[in-house]
Amino acid sequence: MRGQGPHILFYSIGEYQVSEAELQSGELAYDYDLNDVISIRVALEADLQQNVQYRPLDQVYARSVSPSSRRWYELTAGSVFGAVSHPNSPGYFDIRYSWYVSRHHTLEAQAGLRRIKMQMEKITKDHLKSGYLRKVKYFETGEGDDVIIRYFPGTGARHSINRVKSLLSGRRGLISIGDEQVDPAPALPPDSKAEALILKMISEYGLIEKIARRLAEENAEEARKQVEAYPYRKAKPNNPAAFLVQSVREKWPLPERYVAAMARKRNETAAQAQTETERIAGMLTEAIECLQQAAANIATSGKPALQDACSVAERELDDLRDRIATGDKGLPVDLAEVENRLVAAEDRIKEAIWQSTDPGEIETMLKSARTELQRYEATMEPEVYKDTLRRHVTARLREQHEIPRPSLFYL
Repeated sequence: MRGQGPHILFYSIGEYQVSEAELQSGELAYDYDLNDVISIRVALEADLQQNVQYRPLDQVYARSVSPSSRRWYELTAGSVFGAVSHPNSPGYFDIRYSWYVSRHHTLEAQAGLRRIKMQMEKITKDHLKSGYLRKVKYFETGEGDDVIIRYFPGTGARHSINRVKSLLSGRRGLISIGDEQVDPAPALPPDSKAEALILKMISEYGLIEKIARRLAEENAEEARKQVEAYPYRKAKPNNPAAFLVQSVREKWPLPERYVAAMARKRNETAAQAQTETERIAGMLTEAIECLQQAAANIATSGKPALQDACSVAERELDDLRDRIATGDKGLPVDLAEVENRLVAAEDRIKEAIWQSTDPGEIETMLKSARTELQRYEATMEPEVYKDTLRRHVTARLREQHEIPRPSLFYL
């Protein structure tokens, strides 16, 4: 059924009772009230849930993931609860891909295990990253293109369920499916650190969402310090939530044990940053020596473009090593900047290798690569397969000239 508002089209699944007069005339009335249609849908949904007034969803967690991940959470929350809470649970639950895709209406059904995995992995990426899921497995059923997906809930799921349980008594953080109105919870702050702090206060110390959010918004730094300091305090209050709220609002002095622990942590962080700097500088030194040797070998082969590319890369890495060595010893190395410069040097070497190699030799190597990678051609997109062949040949040419790959991944 379809209705139209002032700015947007609304669609809803419902029923329409046809009268005898309409059957005889063959004409149906379309001037229905959109809200009535939506109320029919809600009533049907409530019947399916055995007239339960609330569906206990963790809105704090649901709003922390992408829309597609949120839809997965809405559809599987009950199964996750059973897998985590039931005493005889094996620690996982299974769903059929056909069942899921029929309910996640924005998805287009895929054929083949590889495409199904690619589609579903995008949906569950946020859940795996947050720890809500520990791992996912896929099993072919032998029934056409259907697949059984097995999900293993992680510690994040347990925390989410604990939040729901703690909020049930006050009916906060739940999605209403009845007539009672539930005030929408305020949106999460964009700061991921503030969000993590709010979740910690709710799940570990029993604060209700409204108060936890207010503390984080009013003084996030003080709230963070008091939450971190709580385990170091000698007092063990009967009401941790009230104790924590008072400590944040009154800015209680921090325990000496906590202050000492934070000082040790800062010293360890500085030591780790220094160790990381030394490790990267050592790897760059090794790569520089390999490039020097490669340039010397290439000098006798009559390939000036490749020799120049190696020499330029050598100077680039040498300059990068010097900058790292003379930088602030207490700060970690900007790995993204280092990697970007290394990738630029690698691209120059790669281009020079292909320009300096005889076309006939390249064709022979491509033919050999096609033979070695033939079994993968049917499973790859044409452009991906072509790029894989080129990478394969490039790797062989690097080995011939003993040229290292200037990347943190390979160093």
